[in-house]
Amino acid sequence: MITKGERAELRSLIRQRFKVLRADVTARESELNAELEDKLKEHFAADDKAWSDVAFLIDEAVQEANRKANDIVRKQAGQDGWPHDGRIVRSCTLSEIRNSVVGAKPYEQERMVMRRQGQARITATVKSALLKLDRTEADLLTRLVAGALESEEARSFLGEIPTVSALVPADRLLELERSLRDDAGDVG
Repeated sequence: MITKGERAELRSLIRQRFKVLRADVTARESELNAELEDKLKEHFAADDKAWSDVAFLIDEAVQEANRKANDIVRKQAGQDGWPHDGRIVRSCTLSEIRNSVVGAKPYEQERMVMRRQGQARITATVKSALLKLDRTEADLLTRLVAGALESEEARSFLGEIPTVSALVPADRLLELERSLRDDAGDVG
């Protein structure tokens, strides 16, 4: 039989270990998000390179346009009226270029959808892991306390905690899942 002092020590140890496990799950979530970004970067590497090349060529064209524009302004204003080379033609950002090109939109949307789906999976996995940790911790602490209960009234009291199946029957849970799938199908 576990002594009262041992129970107190075990309770403290269980709480501390589960605190560390939760921190490990959170750290793993960050690692998974970084891995997702790496996979997206790898998946879209060829497209990113192509768009980077386009941006470079456009920037070169902008620089040439600015040289020509500055030459024209210098001729009109005279040397004293235009003492430096200014940027008359504005450069575009890569996202502005992509947004102006019709074929670029699906590329960006695909990346965004893949990121959202990956993040949703990671979030669901982390929530599930944290719930499992909470459930396991509660079960261990309950077993620890239940072993010390001496009266039938105390054991009966512990038995009054409702279960998930009592709160949400399986058929209701299946109905909710079907409705969520149907709603998701309407959106897509």
